[in-house]
Amino acid sequence: MSLLQYIALITRTRVLALIIIIILFCVSTFGIFWAYRMPTEIEETIPTLNYQHEGEFDYIVHLKDSYLYGDIPLDINPVTSNISADPSSYLKYPSSFADRLYFTFDYGLNADLPLTNVSEQFEIKVVMQKPAQAKEEIIAVPLTKTTGVLSANFSLDASELALSPTTTITANVYPTIELDGIGPIFESFNQILIIKSNGPLIEVSEDLTNTQQSTFGNIKYEQNGSFDYYVQLKPDSPFGAISLTSPQSKTSPMAPISESEIILKPGDTIYKKLFDKIDLTFSYKLTADKALRNIENDIQVNAVLENPGVWSKIFPLTPLEQKNGSFTVSFSLDSTDLDYYSNVFSAVTNEIGATVPNDLVIKADVHTVAQTAYGQIDDLFSQTISTNIAGNILELKENDLIYSQPGTITSNAMVPNPDKFMGLSVRQFRITAITVSGISLILLAYLLWLNFWVKHPKPSPAELINKEFIKAKKKNKGVIIDISELPNTETYNTVIKLDSLNDLISTSDNLLKPIFHITEENKHTYLIIDNLTKYEYISEA
Repeated sequence: MSLLQYIALITRTRVLALIIIIILFCVSTFGIFWAYRMPTEIEETIPTLNYQHEGEFDYIVHLKDSYLYGDIPLDINPVTSNISADPSSYLKYPSSFADRLYFTFDYGLNADLPLTNVSEQFEIKVVMQKPAQAKEEIIAVPLTKTTGVLSANFSLDASELALSPTTTITANVYPTIELDGIGPIFESFNQILIIKSNGPLIEVSEDLTNTQQSTFGNIKYEQNGSFDYYVQLKPDSPFGAISLTSPQSKTSPMAPISESEIILKPGDTIYKKLFDKIDLTFSYKLTADKALRNIENDIQVNAVLENPGVWSKIFPLTPLEQKNGSFTVSFSLDSTDLDYYSNVFSAVTNEIGATVPNDLVIKADVHTVAQTAYGQIDDLFSQTISTNIAGNILELKENDLIYSQPGTITSNAMVPNPDKFMGLSVRQFRITAITVSGISLILLAYLLWLNFWVKHPKPSPAELINKEFIKAKKKNKGVIIDISELPNTETYNTVIKLDSLNDLISTSDNLLKPIFHITEENKHTYLIIDNLTKYEYISEA
């Protein structure tokens, strides 16, 4: 490559680089302007405390005496004679109908002198002996310490009892007795209850009580133990999900049961004609992921009869009460209440001449105020359960019994701007734009200096005629043909010399003849041969 070609290449490169740097500088300058218009931090609402209102309805339904539930004996009268029950006698229950057996163990101690203090340690173990298996021991009640009268509850799965021909329930009590003027007396007491699985029946021993008398010197004292139980039948049994009590007692863990009374729980079918009374409870608590203090509640439960969006009537079921912290309120509805509510719907229907829904809505409204380190909670929490009282079945949906409502205390804080540009945050883009702009400004100044202030050497005459040849050949491709030597001039009658290469090119166009070219030292010769005439242009340095 000649010096002239090299200078031309360098010049073109400088111009291209200058254009690129100018564009880069403009873009980066705009980037700086944009980045500084965008804030690096923005104000955002963030949660500082999360809390939750939790409400739960529960109920038991008392039914009237009926043939549906009264065609089986619910109770077996205990033996009233002075003859003790035969320990070998058993009460039988169909294992295919039984769902679960609920047990209670009570223990008491009496002495003929005043007792200063009685404390007990007790445990209840269950041992099952299933065929072809080792004995399985279950700790129904772990070792527990208490004082005074002892009472413990536990339950067993009926299907597990059916697999064990013999199940032994053992209650072990270790009391410590303190009498006036006498040191502690250490005693022990145990009572066993046998359950057998015989074919399709589960048999529970009637030997439910035990008395143990002891003396210490002239002091007499007596220990009494008593098992009690009831059998919960499955909902799909012929008798429904009812409870069969033991002859020892007429109680269950839920509520007292009279000898002729059937109690239904959530999930059981409630026939309106058999409905006598429903006892309801509403429980509420407020929980949070940080400390709460001074929780104050206003609670009222109402019966709401309404055609939503048209009319409503409210009947209080509990007075407006103030409660602190978690609480439970109780209330009841009986068959006369349902009859009254039905009459209300009938009266409204007659007055407005339009059919109205017969939905009884029980609504609990809780206004809660609580203090936290992040501000005050002041919320209204409402929970409802409903049933249609026009049909034959009263249905309270189990899914509505438990309800929760979340809440949040928020605050405003400055957080980094989440906006991105080319994958960079606002702060990162600012730094990048400033850096690129600074570098491009330095390069731009250098290129301007290089192009306008640095003096380039003038090309020599030889370089100029070479540049003329290169330019002409590039512009007239296929017209200028290089040859190695000049033809013999004696063969031409006429030789016409032209003043410029452009004139020679115009002559070539007119004659439709090629231009022959030969390069010599500091000299370029161009020829057109037309029969015996030669057109010639010589370019010399």
